[in-house]
Amino acid sequence: MIYTPEQIDQITHEKSKVLNRLIDLKMTLTFQFAPTLQSERAREYLLHGICRRLDVLHQSIRNVFEIFPLNRENHLTHVELSNVEINLHAFTINIYGLLDNVA
Repeated sequence: MIYTPEQIDQITHEKSKVLNRLIDLKMTLTFQFAPTLQSERAREYLLHGICRRLDVLHQSIRNVFEIFPLNRENHLTHVELSNVEINLHAFTINIYGLLDNVA
């Protein structure tokens, strides 16, 4: 095992906090901030750009931890490794896109 039980607990706790923060951020942006925007284009970038990307970030994190749990001891199969890579790529690209949408 790569991680100690304490490290697994800490990472699991932090992962849950991050996932919850992503949900909270999306809800705040959707229901509190979006209605205040004067520009329809800004609202579109917010709802269909930023909020959609927050969903992808959330799901990508969940997928990586589901495919490759912290307590896993055996190697990933080729398909599992490919799926982890796909999710990490989606995460990275959507961080970039999110920043572009904010700009």
